Amino acid sequence: MRQGGGRALPRPRRPSARAVAAGHRRREASAMNRIARAAMTAAALMLLTGAVWAQEAFRYHGPGQLAVGSGRKDDRTVYLRGMYFPLQAGPQHQNAHAYANSQIHPVAGPGNAVGNYAYPWRDTYCEKRSWDMPLCPGKTGHQGLDIRPQKATANAFPAFAMDDGVVASITNNTTVTIRANAGYVCRYLHLDRSSITQAGLKIGSAIKRGDLVGRVSNIMGGVPNTTIHLHFDCYKSISGKVVRLPIFASLIAAYRRAWGLDDLDRGGQLAVDPIREMGAFAVASSNDGTPVGPAVAAAADAALPKSLRTKNFGAITPSTEPAAWPAYILKWPGLIRSVEIRDAFGKIIPAFATDEAGVGLWWYWMVQRAGFGASGVVSFEKIALKYSGASTVDEPVVAKYVTAYSGAAERPGLSKQYFGRFVDRKESLDLADLEIRWRIAQTLFHNEAGRTGSVDRATYDRGVALADRILANGFEVGAVAVAGGTPAAGGGVGAAAAPPGSVTITTPAAVGGPTAGAAGGAATTVGASGAAAAVTPTPVLTGTASATASAGGVEIVVGGRYTVRVPPGADPAMVSALLDILDRRR
Repeated sequence: MRQGGGRALPRPRRPSARAVAAGHRRREASAMNRIARAAMTAAALMLLTGAVWAQEAFRYHGPGQLAVGSGRKDDRTVYLRGMYFPLQAGPQHQNAHAYANSQIHPVAGPGNAVGNYAYPWRDTYCEKRSWDMPLCPGKTGHQGLDIRPQKATANAFPAFAMDDGVVASITNNTTVTIRANAGYVCRYLHLDRSSITQAGLKIGSAIKRGDLVGRVSNIMGGVPNTTIHLHFDCYKSISGKVVRLPIFASLIAAYRRAWGLDDLDRGGQLAVDPIREMGAFAVASSNDGTPVGPAVAAAADAALPKSLRTKNFGAITPSTEPAAWPAYILKWPGLIRSVEIRDAFGKIIPAFATDEAGVGLWWYWMVQRAGFGASGVVSFEKIALKYSGASTVDEPVVAKYVTAYSGAAERPGLSKQYFGRFVDRKESLDLADLEIRWRIAQTLFHNEAGRTGSVDRATYDRGVALADRILANGFEVGAVAVAGGTPAAGGGVGAAAAPPGSVTITTPAAVGGPTAGAAGGAATTVGASGAAAAVTPTPVLTGTASATASAGGVEIVVGGRYTVRVPPGADPAMVSALLDILDRRR
């Protein structure tokens, strides 16, 4: 092709296979670095002692993750920025709690059962209803959020105005509507009738954020006819039509503020908290707050195989009810206890929020519970024996698994699709060989799902890496283990004294050289202002991160390149900003 009659433009060169592979590795490393940075930020904020926000046990599922059905997924917009949380919450209200969850799919029994007034939160916007809802996947659904107060006691817990505005209406059905000066409207349903009168509300009167609206009750249709909770929804008029907004992210941000937590509002998008958001090890926030690989709650579509609905691809299922499940399952990241899907024997299959969690559980079981080890030698017969729970390979139940896996030379089993040949039931398979390991996983996952393609290779690799970190570091390290690994050698803390409340950053020398704080390391102290001084890193990048708590605060090692010492009482926003700076310099 020539341009303007001049010289021919050079033909673009196709990148080599090596260059393409290198690009993939860089992108994967970048994503993992973002995940590690976000998890390290959360770990630092959670491990610092003496603050209410570090002690509050708030946990929640991500926006759009319903107990049953499909919500408005991948929308983390904080539509109502800075709103006041509409119920009592946090230290200013005697450390009161509130619980957003489903009224039609309760987790602990019907109605006002005590266990329903508990974390984690669950989105109910778009939950199955008949209301016209253009923003929901099925165009109908629940119009807002159901929020339970601290206890199931009627007419005991106040509701508050979410913003400055005007009381637009008060119905006989005890619904109060407030039109905010900011241009949106919110409704409060199921209030006690007398409490609205006692609050002194009048149609057309002004109201301030935080003013009393009424007290939460169970009134519906003018009589006690629902659970004790507040239905709260908000809408805007768009092109002359009323559009109910997905406000779960807005309520999370408001509740976090009430507890003195960072509200995670990043330019109108809710960033991910790797500690408090369920399954968040796979949704750690990038620098701009965009989720990386959003976690999706276990699917409730009955048409899907159970191993896919639960994301438990290896169908690792205890023989007991959940209360007596083994500790490793109860502690596993992303476990969703509210999902109850039973196998053919009536046992509940543990369900998980992410594909990585399900893969990781399977690999942990293979290595630890089945006892094969990460580099052991197995066969499909040995795997079948462990899977079946039989005592000997001669039992019929073992033959069922072996036939599915291996088959016979004249009629091979599922493994032929992944190994490209017949694999005898007794053939030795080396788990240390990553390709062999992947093919075994595909075979087993296919057998449980009855179909191919349960997970792709990248997801599988991340899941195995999760299990390897837990196997190496244990469950007690929590999000730190999920974020990745152990500090590089030589990651000491600089010896220079720092003012109280300062954060100390140390850049260690190259691996094998002097330790940080000695001649080869440079230390930077950042004061309470949060302004970062120059940091001169050495050319070391190991791709690992860890955090260690002590009475003196938290020490974070990022990538083997920086050591950050965070003292008790340090400003959370400053810590987050510093880790952002270091992440960009990596």
